[in-house]
Amino acid sequence: DATLVEREFHAYEDSRRDHYADCAACETNFRAWYRLQTGDYDAAAQIAAPLLEERESCAEVPHITFSIFCVPAKLAGDDRAHHFQIRGYELIRNNRDFSMEVAEHLRFKLIDGEIDDGVTMLERHLPWVLDSLMDSRQLEFYDAAAHLLEHVEVRDVTIRAEGLPDAVEGRADLETLRQFCAEKAVLIARAFDE
Repeated sequence: DATLVEREFHAYEDSRRDHYADCAACETNFRAWYRLQTGDYDAAAQIAAPLLEERESCAEVPHITFSIFCVPAKLAGDDRAHHFQIRGYELIRNNRDFSMEVAEHLRFKLIDGEIDDGVTMLERHLPWVLDSLMDSRQLEFYDAAAHLLEHVEVRDVTIRAEGLPDAVEGRADLETLRQFCAEKAVLIARAFDE
């Protein structure tokens, strides 16, 4: 129920901060993320301004912020979308803890038509996700990867897929990898529903 969710969100915003609260940057990021989920890009961007302008930060923010904003910014026609994608990826590309955020960059590459760049990114980060024990990270990555791979024009290629069970010498054909990612995404999503 959207009304109940909105009421609870306002209660959260009105609550007094205590020693259990996230840092200020993470709290700002959460409020912006919530507004993105409700489809209010302008309000989200306004809330996230201190993060997107890198005036407020912590160990995870604005890394996550740039990542969650790149696709909505592109869809909203925000001229900063490419900056968000480039800067966000720059901040996360060497840290396995951000494998879920890599999914947003794969989605950006897909909607921006940069399929080859997206495949390169997928190849680089697939081992992270295969090693991850966090289903939510795997779900987001596999879903984004499967959709990206559907749009690769040359179908008879192999892709670097180190760690993939069916890989031969660290490579897999496009359809095998796409099918693996799609099936894993569905299995994880079903497990969340149970």
